Formats: sequence, C-alpha cells, structure tokens
Amino acid sequence: MLDIEQMLRGIVGPENVSSNPAVLEAYRFVALGQDMPVCTRPGIVVMPADAEQVSRILSLANRSRIAVVTRGQGSGFQGENVALEGGIMMDMSLMDRLLDIDEDNMVAIAETACTMNVLNYELDKRGLAFPIRPWFSPNMHIGAYIINNGTGDFGAAHGRAGDHVRGLEVVLPSGEVMKLGSW
Repeated sequence: MLDIEQMLRGIVGPENVSSNPAVLEAYRFVALGQDMPVCTRPGIVVMPADAEQVSRILSLANRSRIAVVTRGQGSGFQGENVALEGGIMMDMSLMDRLLDIDEDNMVAIAETACTMNVLNYELDKRGLAFPIRPWFSPNMHIGAYIINNGTGDFGAAHGRAGDHVRGLEVVLPSGEVMKLGSW
C-alpha cells in the first residue's frame, strides 16, 4: 500500500492523503460514531478536489485492483460510507462548490459535496426554491441526497431528489469521465 500512497500523494498532494491509524479509525464509523459490526478501517484516505483527481484515483485503484469507497460527511446510518475491507476511502468533502445557477433554465450545477443548505440559501437569494426541502440535515451533501433518492417537505407533490436531476458527471472505475443526462 506504500507505493499506492505515494502515487495518491502525487495525484492530490500530500496534505490530502492519510494512512495515520487515528485518522483511519475515524473513517470506520457511520453517523454519530455508530459502529457497524461489518466495518473495518480503510487502508488509506484520499481527498480529491476535482473530477480529474477522482478519475486518476479510480484509474489507479482499478489497475491495482484496490477497492474504493466514497464518503461525504459520513452522516449515513446504513453503512454505505464505510469500508468493508481496507482499500481506499475517497473523502469527497473538498468537492463542495456550487458552480452555477442558471435561472433561465431553472438548473443548478453543483459538486457532490455542496450542501443542500448552500443550494437553498443561494436559491432563496434569487427568489427561487428547490422543490423539496430535506427531512434530514440541511448540511447533507447533494451527492448523498441524490444517491439515496432523498425526500422531504413537499415530496408528495414534487417527487424525490432523483426526480430533479437533469444530468450527472460520473467517473467510471476505469477513470473515464462521462456526462449523462440532458445537460
């Protein structure tokens, strides 16, 4: 794993990679420090800042046959954000920017760790609103809200989070970056 750690440091910078046992232990838990009996510490934690870095990390992991688990705030309770057997924990929290609000087309473009709170605040300033308000933490990452097809107030009338996605930029395990959807 030492060679992989050096390669990851080359991708994201040394300040965004950790194999410190105390740091790895913190990533073993789900929300509020809840312990899941099937979870183990990741072998290494890496924090990418953009899609190119994610692409390079996944490409390296794929070539090296190392498992990767993504994580945002770690606020999920089902264990979807913890490692089952070592591997690479990719903490997405640096990808937190709201990139654009296109008022003419009623579209917001945000990175995965941008929070619903940030999106709603910026929409409120423009007299706009996301059609549903999360029932969970307003600091929930947009990526997690979409992946879990979250709901909230006005969900019965306006659907779930996934119903409002018009496009996604995804990185495949090979490292290939794809834009999907109508955007």
